Amino acid sequence: MSDPLSLPTLPAALDAQGVRLRARQSGDQLAVDQLYQQWRIEQFVVGGLPLADCQQLASQQCRAQRQHYRLLEGPLAWGVVEQHGQCVGRLYLQQHGDDLHILDILLQPASRNHGLGSALLTACHAHATALGCTQLSLLVELNNPRALLLYQRLGFVLTGVNGVHGQMVWPV
Repeated sequence: MSDPLSLPTLPAALDAQGVRLRARQSGDQLAVDQLYQQWRIEQFVVGGLPLADCQQLASQQCRAQRQHYRLLEGPLAWGVVEQHGQCVGRLYLQQHGDDLHILDILLQPASRNHGLGSALLTACHAHATALGCTQLSLLVELNNPRALLLYQRLGFVLTGVNGVHGQMVWPV
């Protein structure tokens, strides 16, 4: 098992909205899996696949991702984003030397476009600074223009492309 990594501290304004970021617990697995599967189904449906196929693919990818994450070496942090006690997102982090890497940041559709993603990313950037890192990094699917625009607006720079993913870095 990998060394633990602390989660970022969220701004007080989010606390006033009932939002908190806490460490994932064993009882959270179903909620975070459903969140991921819902997101993947949205993408597959847009691609024109039948719903039953979308659900099956999303389930398979969720299991594969979970297996992949189990093999990662740390330090690692597995966070659940809650609003009024309900899971609305997840934030997974990994530190590699002077790089704090966002493995996954995902919000349910109703929680998007209200500033929560920006607040989480800004908190991660401040956390990278506190950890002594020189950058915050992530991978983004290049067919996700809304995410690309958000990341660029915050200060991330595209540093490379590997297949369907872009490597982005926000210097600290």
